[in-house]
Amino acid sequence: MSMNSPAGATHDATQSQRAVWFAQDLYPEGTAFRVAHILRLPQSIDVARFSSAVASAYHETETLRTIFSMNEQGRLVQNVQVCDLPTTIVTFPRPSTEVRARALEECRTPRPLRPDTCNASTLQALTDGTWAWTFITHHAYIDAYGLSLFTRRISEHYNAEEDAPAPWFGGLAALAEAEKREFEANESESKGFWAQKFPQEEVATPSNISRETNFTIDFSLIRKAIGADLSRSIRDFSKRSKISWSDAVISLWSLFCSANEGQEYAAVRIPLSTRRDRNSLSTPSMTMRVLPLFIPLSPHSTIDDYVASVRREVSQIKKHSAVSEEALARMWPYGEDHYRTLPQINIKFFDEPPRFDNSNAELEVLNNGPVGRLDLDVQSDDDNRFVFTVSSHNGYSLDVNDVADRFVKFCAQTCEAPTATRLAEIFAAPTPIHDLPAPERPIIDNSIIASFREVLSERPDAIAIVDHLGHDLTYSELNHRAIRVSEILAAHGIQRGDHVGVLMYRSTDQVAVFFGIMYLGAVYVPIDPSYPDSRVQAMLEDAGCRILIGTSKTLDKFSEKIDISPLELLSIETALEHKNAELLGRYGEHPDSSSSNEIFASSAAYVIFTSGSTGRPKGVQVSHGSISNLIRWRQEVTPLSEGDVLFHKTSVAFDPAIPEMAWPLCVGATVRLADPENDRDALYLAKTLQEHQTAFVDLVPTVAQAMLDTGVEFRDMALKTLFIGAEAFPTSLANTLSNINCPVWNTYGPTEATVEAIATTVHPNLESTVPIGRPVANTTVRVLDSWLRPVPTGVIGELYLGGAQLADGYIGRHDL
Repeated sequence: MSMNSPAGATHDATQSQRAVWFAQDLYPEGTAFRVAHILRLPQSIDVARFSSAVASAYHETETLRTIFSMNEQGRLVQNVQVCDLPTTIVTFPRPSTEVRARALEECRTPRPLRPDTCNASTLQALTDGTWAWTFITHHAYIDAYGLSLFTRRISEHYNAEEDAPAPWFGGLAALAEAEKREFEANESESKGFWAQKFPQEEVATPSNISRETNFTIDFSLIRKAIGADLSRSIRDFSKRSKISWSDAVISLWSLFCSANEGQEYAAVRIPLSTRRDRNSLSTPSMTMRVLPLFIPLSPHSTIDDYVASVRREVSQIKKHSAVSEEALARMWPYGEDHYRTLPQINIKFFDEPPRFDNSNAELEVLNNGPVGRLDLDVQSDDDNRFVFTVSSHNGYSLDVNDVADRFVKFCAQTCEAPTATRLAEIFAAPTPIHDLPAPERPIIDNSIIASFREVLSERPDAIAIVDHLGHDLTYSELNHRAIRVSEILAAHGIQRGDHVGVLMYRSTDQVAVFFGIMYLGAVYVPIDPSYPDSRVQAMLEDAGCRILIGTSKTLDKFSEKIDISPLELLSIETALEHKNAELLGRYGEHPDSSSSNEIFASSAAYVIFTSGSTGRPKGVQVSHGSISNLIRWRQEVTPLSEGDVLFHKTSVAFDPAIPEMAWPLCVGATVRLADPENDRDALYLAKTLQEHQTAFVDLVPTVAQAMLDTGVEFRDMALKTLFIGAEAFPTSLANTLSNINCPVWNTYGPTEATVEAIATTVHPNLESTVPIGRPVANTTVRVLDSWLRPVPTGVIGELYLGGAQLADGYIGRHDL
């Protein structure tokens, strides 16, 4: 017997209705809560009888005939109306695709939340001779289970030879009263349960979360009919694990999503029915509550451990369901919008198709409420085979076909694995490791000094260096100075592999010191004289420097303030005055390659200290082979020619300064040195580049922007290539620079990977973030999570670098 209320009756809205209503009120233009179902009907449908059946069932379904409002106590209530639901008949045959398109177009059209504007019934003839009934409503009125009751009642009216069976729908009044009692008894305990359940550590959140993404209809889906073998395997897995098949699928989906997102926890949202008595089970309404499953993960846990946790947690969340979705979203420590992007799994037990004239109708769900970042609907057909529907809002740019394929493979592997298998062993399955492709070149078996001497032998009189005052040195003159430095270092006992501290500002002498150290096979340790004394001393101690070379001025300032013993100090002035016939005879004015036989690609070349932003600065030791690999890659993608000028303006203690010196002098080009007192002056830098024919410069984005702000145009310079790196590259700046008369590169690489590990040219008219590109030659790049699992495209992870440019390690820090 029907328990319908009379017209004008007012009942409290359910908690689920409140959640939908408030979300819709928060974003009035949102259309995601419009629900659209299509029933494919038998060919012989009686159109008049079907329209009458829809109208009769609608009159019995009071939830579809209500208007929501706030009462004087501030509670959301629903007022039952007297209204009809006419069915529009379209007899002109249409293809199914057009029916779907028209239904989705209507769903995407915002409508006031009223029965006469939200509810629409259309019966359309199809080109294959069958009929399709489209019903559109709003989730605030009814959930999927309620819709199944509604369509079941339509079929009863249609199939009745005379009168339909007596109305059997439950009433909204009893439904509201039962829920009120439930919340009064259990809400406090439920909120306490959830407050202690949620994580306290910050997690990475999708960067493109927006309310529009959550509440608009714009999604992709793929429907996968699972074969009999895998369906049987999933059911066998549930039996072995002593859980229901629904809990088995929840276990599989939550584990997969954790791996897919690279997380150390499993978190999915599960729509759960709260219908527990006869009235609620027979009352069309919106009662479905979406509750989160949250389980911390350990790589050492087994499949058995995890499915037991799922069984336990699903039981617990059902016991603590007296909590609204908005309350759960507010408790989620990373924000309501992030909570709504958690993956969802909806297991449908009730989608039995209604029958019309002894033929089953075929149900197609076009929209069943908001689609999030990654959702899974699960059904089991009459043959006990599963149907998976994977969907994702297009705002997240996920490939649902790829996700669905990988999930099916994940299910197969996990269900076949022994239940004692550790989670870490199965997490590699969904995303096999794919290195980002990098150009492969023969590994260089050469040193910087060998490359320099090859140029020296061919072009001794070419200009090697020009300082900020216009003074220049030829390759031969630079070589003489470098040899003199190496002479006195050798006289002080410096040998191959020894660390030599260099406390000098950028200058021709500083470059000579660099190559003098290279001649001996010693290790160059540059230190900016502007650093605090304590940092200078810490760097020298960590590097194990035996000697510190600098100008008389920088050494005097340093030695006055700190204890220098047992460190030896050597002024560049003394070094350049030194004469040593034995060493001059050994190297000669144009030494051949035989004199550097003891310096190999694997030999250490320099040490650069990190910034120390995360603690004590660490000294990164880099080999000749690593810097030579970078030089070769640069020379391949943006070659310097004889006579080209590279502008050296980076602080001597930062790693880009190394290729700014070494690259041009290893290929026969020229280095122009920036004034160390003005190298942070944007106008000075801009004018220098404009007034001198400079082919290459490497800038950080903030400096490039500051140079633009001076009014000097980059297109007025003679640049052949502009590198931008060391900071995030703003899209607006990239679009501005992409219009100059030379290629612009975005480069990325930590000191530990020799300046640049990833790079790409910047294209104009970028709309999103600037890509960091692909690996440089002989470099491997992987994006992994905290368990060293590869993460899929679009998922946040950590960058792991390897290959020819990987540094030798941190000096004095064997624990790292």
